[in-house]
Amino acid sequence: MSTNEPFMAPAPPVPEVEIKRLATGAKIGITLGVVFAFLLSFGVSMLFFRVVSVASAVGTGDCLTLKSGTDGHDYDYRKTSCSRDEAIYRVEARVFPGASCPAGDFLKVKTATDHSEPLSTLCLALNVDTGDCVRNADSETAVERISCAARGAEVRVIVHRYSVEPDLCSSGDHIRVYEGPYERTICLTPVTNA
Repeated sequence: MSTNEPFMAPAPPVPEVEIKRLATGAKIGITLGVVFAFLLSFGVSMLFFRVVSVASAVGTGDCLTLKSGTDGHDYDYRKTSCSRDEAIYRVEARVFPGASCPAGDFLKVKTATDHSEPLSTLCLALNVDTGDCVRNADSETAVERISCAARGAEVRVIVHRYSVEPDLCSSGDHIRVYEGPYERTICLTPVTNA
């Protein structure tokens, strides 16, 4: 028998592989591990997002309530509708490191996360109008707008828009002057029925 084809050896036998099924406990453990890893990474990313978004959610023109922080030196603030009585401050400007608030009596509140550099500084002005009454005007965090007929009303507000002249106020007034895009002088005149 003569053939021109080269000799071909028979193919080696295919080894039998035993496929082991995972025990139910191992399946549950792997599934829980994957879910835990996802939730942990999602939670950490949402925590970071929340810290950044809280700071970035406050912008020029927004109004805030402001209270003393837990350590007595910082502030806790909350955004609120400017028409509400507790909205005692309005954000006049938001500046970033290297810049400063406009000239005037702005309360400067730094926004920052724990263990980081300041993200920005909020330049806050009193959110009051002519005819409003206020108590605790000398306190940054306890100042309140209240009814002028209410017991405890200490000062009545007179706002001189488009002017930064403290001389517009009477002697004995508490005076706030705000320069910048919304120039005004605020006279806080003592109420006689306090």
